Formats: sequence, C-alpha cells, structure tokens
Amino acid sequence: MSTAMIIDVALVIVLVFKRNALGTVVTGNLHGMLLVHVPIAIATVIGYGFATFFGIKLKNGHKKYLKHMRFLDSIIVPLRILNTTTSWLLFIS
Repeated sequence: MSTAMIIDVALVIVLVFKRNALGTVVTGNLHGMLLVHVPIAIATVIGYGFATFFGIKLKNGHKKYLKHMRFLDSIIVPLRILNTTTSWLLFIS
C-alpha cells in the first residue's frame, strides 16, 4: 500500500506541475469524467494522509489506533479502486 500511495502522490505532483491540473480544478473547467474523478482523487490523497498518520502510530506500538486504521482501510481501498478506474476512463476517452 505504501508503494501505491507514493506512486499516486507522485502522479498528482507531476499532473500539477506538468499539466496544470490544479489550474483546471481551481478555474472550474471540469467536464464529464473529471467531475467524478477530481473529488475521488482528492479524497484518496487526504485518506493517504490519515493512513500515514495512523500507520506511524501503529508502528510505534499504539495499538489503540488499529480500529481507526481498519475503518480507514474500508474507505481508502474502494476510493483507490475508483480513482484508478476513473483515471483509466479519462486516459482512454
């Protein structure tokens, strides 16, 4: 999961700097599948931040965060699948 998170965040950085993705989102020039993809992608990256926080806590031995991490995983995994699916749909369209 760490590798997927790193690759996903790296792709976001590339899109922001090379393709002006942030400018497109801010100006509201979203169409079609982008209206679905952008909120999913943002939620996924925010979820990665929480997963990293709870993962570090768990690694340091704070087992009380295990229930939070399990709940978060039940949200992040479907978001990741939706993010990948909408990315491919954008790519082929």
